[in-house]
Amino acid sequence: MRARLWLNIGLPLLVLALALLAYYQPGLAPQPPAKLTSLGAQHVTRLRIEQDGQPPLVLEKQAGKWSITGPVRVEANTLRVETVLRLAEAESLARFPARDLERFKLDTPLLRVWLNDVEIAFGDSAPLGRQRYLLLDGTVHLIADEVYYYLRGGLPLFAGNNLLPQGAQLQSLALPGFSLVRADGRWRLDPSREVSMDDVNQFLDAWRGAQALQVTRYQNQAAQDKVQVRLQDGAIEFLVLAREPELILARPDVGLQYHLGSGAAQRLLQWPQADEISAGTDAGR
Repeated sequence: MRARLWLNIGLPLLVLALALLAYYQPGLAPQPPAKLTSLGAQHVTRLRIEQDGQPPLVLEKQAGKWSITGPVRVEANTLRVETVLRLAEAESLARFPARDLERFKLDTPLLRVWLNDVEIAFGDSAPLGRQRYLLLDGTVHLIADEVYYYLRGGLPLFAGNNLLPQGAQLQSLALPGFSLVRADGRWRLDPSREVSMDDVNQFLDAWRGAQALQVTRYQNQAAQDKVQVRLQDGAIEFLVLAREPELILARPDVGLQYHLGSGAAQRLLQWPQADEISAGTDAGR
C-alpha cells in the first residue's frame, strides 16, 4: 500500500521534471524570439502609411528630426512616430505561409505601412490575446496588437503639438485688435501702447512655447477672427474658431486644428497689459 502511494506521488513529479528538462534544455542557450523585420527602429528614416479614404501619409527623418512631408508639410509628433517604429522590432509570435489570406483580411489589407522600403500589410485581429495578423514577404505573422490604432489615427495623430516650428524666428504677429512687429531690431506695438521688454518677451515666449492639448482635423467652420504669424522663412495663418471653454486655432492650409487649454486665449490673443494704453513707446530685444 505504501509503495503504491509513493508511486502515485513520484510518477507525476517525474513527468513534470522530464517536461521541465525538455523545455529548458540545460546546456543550450535559449533561442531569442524571431523579429518581424531585420530593421532596427533607429535605422528607419522614412515611414509611409496607406489606408482607404485618406491620402498616403509620409513622414521623413532629416537631421535627427521627424517631419510630415505628405500630403502636407508640418512638424511630426516624435513620440508617436517612435511608438510606431517599435513595429520594426516587434516579436513574431507565430508565422506561416501566406495562404487563405481572406481568412485574415489580408487579401484586401486594412492598411499598409512601409518602413523605409519594407512593406507590411495589416489584417484582422486574432480572436484572443490582443494580437493581429500581418503580411510580410509572403509570410503571415502574428504580433502583439500595439501600433495598429496609432496608424489608423492618420494625419492629426502624427502632427506635432507645437503651434510654431521649433526654433522659429518671429518677425511679426497680427492679432485681433493689435499687431507686434519687429523692425530695425526693435519690437513695436500697433496701435502704440506702453510696452516693456518683459512684456514683449512674455508674449513672444507664450507663442514660441504654445502647445495644443489635442490636434484634430479641420472642421471648416466659421471663424471668429484670424491670426497671421510672419516668420523669417515663411508665414502661418491661424483661424480663431473658439476662445472658450478652450482656444481652438485652425490651419486650413494643412487641414488641422489645435485645441489649447483654458486660459490660452488670454496668453496668446491679449497683450499682457492690455488695459494700459499710452502713446509712443517701443521695446527692443
